[in-house]
Amino acid sequence: MVTAIHRNTWLSVDLGAALHNIKVIKKWTKAKKVYAVLKADAYGLGAVRLAESFEKNKAADAFVVANVDEALELRNAGSMLPIWVLGAWDYADIQLFVDKGFVITIPSLDWLKNIPNFNGKLKVSLAIDTGMTRIGFDKHDQISEAKKLIDGDLNLELFSVYTHFATADEAGEKSADYFAKQLDTWHALIDDQGFDPEVFSMANSATCIWHNEDPRISFAAIRPGEIISGNDPSNGQLPMPKDLDIRKVISLHTKIADVRYVAKGQPISYGATEVMPYDGYLATVPIGYEDGLLRRMQDGPV
Repeated sequence: MVTAIHRNTWLSVDLGAALHNIKVIKKWTKAKKVYAVLKADAYGLGAVRLAESFEKNKAADAFVVANVDEALELRNAGSMLPIWVLGAWDYADIQLFVDKGFVITIPSLDWLKNIPNFNGKLKVSLAIDTGMTRIGFDKHDQISEAKKLIDGDLNLELFSVYTHFATADEAGEKSADYFAKQLDTWHALIDDQGFDPEVFSMANSATCIWHNEDPRISFAAIRPGEIISGNDPSNGQLPMPKDLDIRKVISLHTKIADVRYVAKGQPISYGATEVMPYDGYLATVPIGYEDGLLRRMQDGPV
């Protein structure tokens, strides 16, 4: 697909606002470290440009992505920070993780036990499944065994022990109860394991925003993602704190391409679902499918 650079429609990303947001959320949570989540091209903001800004301004301690190719994009663009790849991966790229300094996620005890030989030191994150039910350890004894294996292997370096809350961005008693259940599960699985608390990573954007005062949650290393863009992770379900100064990063712009006089009663555009309410002028702007403005959104404001 070609980018229409001669077309008067563009998306603007305010790097200054993104930098402001990541600094604000760190202060809001009193976090010691920030692992900026830049998966899916930083939610469409442009992962490379954000990574460059965050690294230059010392606003992030590591980057988090969804796959190896995203990690390679950041490393090839010059990033020197640790880059943590989420999800479960097979062993084919183990040496690549080592050579590039990427952090690999350990999804299970079997995966850890059967890890093949490699040359160098591999950074690892231990996934703890407290109720997201995707990947990770959900048994106390298996976590203990995994810790012993990691501690006893000089080629493994523990980067983080983490979990993810499934309902942190949702309203309602049911969601709150499930959040509390996950938190109880975390403490039951982790509290007596002897991990250095500095490696704990529990807070995504929603947890950072609405649970920042909860003493049961570790904010040693937060994982802000969507909040960097200035969006509400709950899509309006939960009220944004009034004293949390988060700024909008994305703005969509276009210029009027044509203006014409249209008589009252004249149907307009596809489906003839809109009718000119009075004699007046109609402006046409060059924005549509190519820009993600779908036909089902035709009742939206401009």
